[in-house]
Amino acid sequence: DPGPRADPFEDMRYVWGGFSYLQDVVEQALVRAMTGTKEKTGVYVQQMPYPCYVDDIFLRVMSRSMPLFMTLAWMFSVSIILKSVVYEKEARLKETMRIMGLDNGILWFSWFVSSLVPLLISAGLLKGNLLPYSDTGVVFLFLASFAVVTIMQCFLISTAFARANLAAACGGIIYFTLYLPYVLCSLLSPVAFGFGCEYFALFEEQGVGIQWKNLVASPLEEDDFSLRTAIIIMYFDSFLYGLLTWYIEAVFPGQYGIPRPWYFPVTKSYWLGEEENKSNAAPPRPVCVEEEPAHLEPGVYIENLVKVYRHGKKVAVDGLTLGFYEGQITSFLGHNGAGKTTTMSVLTGLFPPTSGTAYILGRDIRTELSAIRQSLGVCPQHNVLFSMLTVEEHIWFYARLKGLSEERVKGEMEQILRDTGLPRKRKSKTSTLSGGMQRKLSVALAFVGGSKVVILDEPTAGVDPYARRGIWDLLLKYRPGRTIILSTHHMDEADILGDRIAIISHGKLCCVGSSLYLKNQLGTGYYLTLVKKEPEPEPEPSLGSCRNSSSTDLGHELTFVLPYSAAKDGAFVELFREMDDNLSHLNISSYGVSDTTLEEVGTRRFPMQRTVCAPAWRAGAKGPRDDALARSRRDLHGCIDGWMDGWAVQIWFNNKGWHSMGSFINVMSNAILRANLPPGKDAGRYGIRAFNHPLNLTKEQLSQERVSKTKHMHFISGVHPLLYWTANFIWDMVRPLPSVRPSVPPSVGVRAGRLTGRVAWSITPLMYPASFVFSIPSTAYVVLTSVNILIGINGSISTFVMELFGDHNVLLIFPHFCLGRGLIDMVKNQAMADALQRFGNARTRRRRGGGADRDVLRVSLHVFGQCFGLLGVNGAGKTTTFKMLTGDTVVTSGEAFLAGKSILRELDQVHQNMGYCPQFDAVNELLTGREHLELYAILRGVPGKEVCDVAEWGIRKLGLLKYADKAAGSYSGGNLRKLSTAMALIGAPPVVFLDEPTTGMDPKARRALWNCILDVIKEGRSVVLTSHSMEECEALCTRMAIMVNGRFKCLGSVQHLKNRFGDGYTIILRVAGPDPDLLPVMKFIESELSGSTLKEKHRNMLQYQLPSSRCSLTHIFFTLANNKHALKIEDYSVTQTTLDQVDALEHLHTQPGLTL
Repeated sequence: DPGPRADPFEDMRYVWGGFSYLQDVVEQALVRAMTGTKEKTGVYVQQMPYPCYVDDIFLRVMSRSMPLFMTLAWMFSVSIILKSVVYEKEARLKETMRIMGLDNGILWFSWFVSSLVPLLISAGLLKGNLLPYSDTGVVFLFLASFAVVTIMQCFLISTAFARANLAAACGGIIYFTLYLPYVLCSLLSPVAFGFGCEYFALFEEQGVGIQWKNLVASPLEEDDFSLRTAIIIMYFDSFLYGLLTWYIEAVFPGQYGIPRPWYFPVTKSYWLGEEENKSNAAPPRPVCVEEEPAHLEPGVYIENLVKVYRHGKKVAVDGLTLGFYEGQITSFLGHNGAGKTTTMSVLTGLFPPTSGTAYILGRDIRTELSAIRQSLGVCPQHNVLFSMLTVEEHIWFYARLKGLSEERVKGEMEQILRDTGLPRKRKSKTSTLSGGMQRKLSVALAFVGGSKVVILDEPTAGVDPYARRGIWDLLLKYRPGRTIILSTHHMDEADILGDRIAIISHGKLCCVGSSLYLKNQLGTGYYLTLVKKEPEPEPEPSLGSCRNSSSTDLGHELTFVLPYSAAKDGAFVELFREMDDNLSHLNISSYGVSDTTLEEVGTRRFPMQRTVCAPAWRAGAKGPRDDALARSRRDLHGCIDGWMDGWAVQIWFNNKGWHSMGSFINVMSNAILRANLPPGKDAGRYGIRAFNHPLNLTKEQLSQERVSKTKHMHFISGVHPLLYWTANFIWDMVRPLPSVRPSVPPSVGVRAGRLTGRVAWSITPLMYPASFVFSIPSTAYVVLTSVNILIGINGSISTFVMELFGDHNVLLIFPHFCLGRGLIDMVKNQAMADALQRFGNARTRRRRGGGADRDVLRVSLHVFGQCFGLLGVNGAGKTTTFKMLTGDTVVTSGEAFLAGKSILRELDQVHQNMGYCPQFDAVNELLTGREHLELYAILRGVPGKEVCDVAEWGIRKLGLLKYADKAAGSYSGGNLRKLSTAMALIGAPPVVFLDEPTTGMDPKARRALWNCILDVIKEGRSVVLTSHSMEECEALCTRMAIMVNGRFKCLGSVQHLKNRFGDGYTIILRVAGPDPDLLPVMKFIESELSGSTLKEKHRNMLQYQLPSSRCSLTHIFFTLANNKHALKIEDYSVTQTTLDQVDALEHLHTQPGLTL
């Protein structure tokens, strides 16, 4: 801009804002304090002279504002592009599409085209008289160039983010921040674009406009920069951003990928493929391996597979050799970190193997991956769905991605819609589907396109038993002709679905075989559960016929462990006959028998060891001091002495530099300081630094605490709402106070200090209600910051506009307006007072101012000193019940008492007797696990001396010792659940509410948490538990209730529910021989065990379900034991049907009128 930037209001902010006055006072005081000198040196500032110039206001405003506004015009588009690109990475959609056969370059190109079209359309709309002299084609070329480079810049920025909302919030700010003021920065595309816009304005000022003929010329004399240069730089930036995107994505791939070394572009292996690291070492022999099915073809065969991460420091897969067979579902099990996901990632081609290989449908994954992916389907742990697409659009997209023709796609779509039960939802967007429907669709998409090999990573994670059964039915229907690899933490699911089960630990195969084979080889035996009428009788003497039995008394029930040998030698027949004859004498109402679960096999035989990770630290060494700099400092005294001959110093500054005044004042203060140091002092060790620091934020943290339920957890832990808001208010007020008073111009005085202080006190409460509006903290930050800036700027501008009409006080409800209006009035009054004093008249005149959805329906229950299980499908009302009991949701009608206190009238006292683990982790990502527990121990009223001990107890009790001093934001899902449970147990509350506490935990961690809950029950405290795992409720709960549409449909003990819904026993038979004839066995079972229903039939295995009303356990074991050899039955298992197997929730859910 022409001119010296000497406007008193616009350009001298350091003067009228008071910063320079305050800086000079503080720095002079520091000089006197450090040197002890009494002499005071005056410092004056003087702006440098400026040559004559012509000031055209319109063109000056145009050249200044056009680059800014044109850059801001696409800021929203930048945020949308960034959010969309990063969302694919956050939701793992990008990873899934790559696995399904989509090339990474094609994916980036599709994003480029879909982003470029809207920007080109907006560029083509630029018409009117803003640039009347310029050629439309040149303007469009320039804007199109900026559109291209902006998209590539978005791609580059997207590599730094893993969360879409954070990318949208920060991406636009980064984009605008790159708008810097020097030509050298034109390598940043917004700067090149800004200079191009400025040259447009300059040509317009000259009346010629930008044309093709002057595209290479500059409107300024002796200036080599032109519009052509800006366009070339933007295209160069496009190439540079694309290159950096490719490099950064490879070196820092984020959460879902393995980083390459920083020097990977110069490695031979990247361009020519990794060479196989051949090893002659034989793979370790597993604990037990069942004979391979010779009559089946292996769909996937892994041969001595090894995968090493972190340059050889972490072995994820160690010599794994395993086969997965066509027509079978193989359950792939192991603890967290066992190597399951790494093995699946290698099979899908995400990561290359370090050594060894795998063959899918006879093709090597190292050389034929493209052909393999045409027959490969994958369902990751999280839903791979686009929220803006409908159900049928998803099926069409993935089918076309697999190469199906348009005709075949239609048939495939209809088949999948029928199989998933979603024909009525075909036009619905996936964002409107329930969690179970979304998961079922994700699983079905893995089978689209005739996938012969399907890899499913925890397909039923987070869904209720009703939806889980729907997914099971889908898998069983699609099993024929396919090789399915299933990873799951639900051992009952692996038991029911898995034809073969493979368990790995620390990358090594431990055992593989059918469920029956593993249980017989590694199991503990049968579990006999007796339900007692009264506690006095002792039924133990009747178990003398079963040697080596052990028992556990759970109050209302007795559980015995019986050896497998007793089932084979006929002892069970004698036992059950004796029990049937003496049930009344033994005072037993009922009994049941169940087999060893796979979870017990995995946790007892293959304990998970802790992995020790040693972080690598890099230390940097300080370089030698610069000799020239040292000499300059030694000569500083002599130089300064020449300057300080007088008592006053004048500083000449060029205000073209925004901070030149403050910088030069600081330089002079340092010069005065070092010149007055006593002889012998090292001047290099003395100096003064000046900072201009912004104030803190108040609304983002409040939104974060509300969304994560941390605020609710504070209330439950004993914090009163008034105390919470008062503490936040005081803290938010105290922090800015040290900077509010010094920021007031000294010329205005104490009155302005009172004004700014009161404005801070009024703006902060204004932000508190706004914290309830937002559910995403980053959105709250962006929106409220923008609103404050908008109100502040427009309020100040409107002050002058209102003066034209005499309405000065229209916007008084906004603190920003009051601040601007008050400061303007005080400055004007001060200026008038100064002017009147010069005329000898200082009189002033005081101016006087003028004139429902019903989620839970009438539930009644009493829980004391026990673990009570609350079951139901998603939306049944379980979490709503917890929210009402904890005070998070208003109760419509009814009453609840906790420790004798009403949740309606005595909620504060209820909170003091309650521990709560919500469904979603209410943790602060910045605090460590130990700090969380210490905080809640203090809130619970634990004495100060015992706080650390109580926190240590929680850490050890829940197995968080390894992660105790790490920020909670770095915890895995399982560790977050452990931390949330520990927070609920702090302070030994009489009642503990646990809402799905074991979600995301592996079996070992889940068992440890179960033991912790059982210890709580033994202490006489009550636990109310919700879970999607029937097995978990069977292990922990003494009583259970099933909720349907907000009502209790069934209430009773676990054995009561089994008797009501179990409908008998499940019998599994394995016939000897490689290819046995199963027909004689089937005829025998149907004739001898009437009412039996064939559920599963495989090569040598039969599974029957038998109603308990048709025959007794005595008859079942007697029949099987006496005919075992004649029928060539190699092994058999009899177990009471579990609740998961019999669709108890589905039965109640589909019959809403049924009440039990």
